[in-house]
Amino acid sequence: MLCSLLSTIIQKVKSFLKPCGCSEKVFKVVNIYSPMDGTIVSQRRIPDEGFSEGYMGEGLGLKPKDNGEILSPLGGKLEVVFRTQHAYIIRESIHNIAVMLHLGINTVNIPAEEKAFETIWAQGQDIKEKEVLCQMNLETIRRIMKEEEKKRSSGEISEEEKPTSDISALLVQTENMENKKVEILKKDGDDVEKGELIMRIISSQ
Repeated sequence: MLCSLLSTIIQKVKSFLKPCGCSEKVFKVVNIYSPMDGTIVSQRRIPDEGFSEGYMGEGLGLKPKDNGEILSPLGGKLEVVFRTQHAYIIRESIHNIAVMLHLGINTVNIPAEEKAFETIWAQGQDIKEKEVLCQMNLETIRRIMKEEEKKRSSGEISEEEKPTSDISALLVQTENMENKKVEILKKDGDDVEKGELIMRIISSQ
């Protein structure tokens, strides 16, 4: 009697533990790395509404520390290389996610002869994560910032005119983001090194 009862209980437990045939949801991750040595600036503090208000995507800002090479924040195809070489859009092929790196604010107006930015890359080429994307001349950008500040103080340029800034924006664009979310891994004021993991995109697809 007791053996029969124990056998029945064991069978019920085994039945309960059998796989139901349901598959667990698998989450995939796209890592995004810091393109420069610098300090994190929260998205809301990027000094351009197009970036700070999220119109261009979700992400963060970076205030660079040094002159020199800028790394690709992820691997993918260079979908857009701006003529002025100050901004790039890289599309990751597996999840079809686009990330924009915009170096500085209002830097589109820096004359080409100043050579604030230089790259060997062309639109349509494939680039690896952490591969050198371009060179950024901070000395030139900061000199222009000081010149603008003097002109603004003297009234030569309007206070309403958007000032040049060395703060860069790194944003995940909003298209193809269904069932995906951006996770910011650093907070405002954190110092980061070139190539350090700072964001990731988590996909349930």
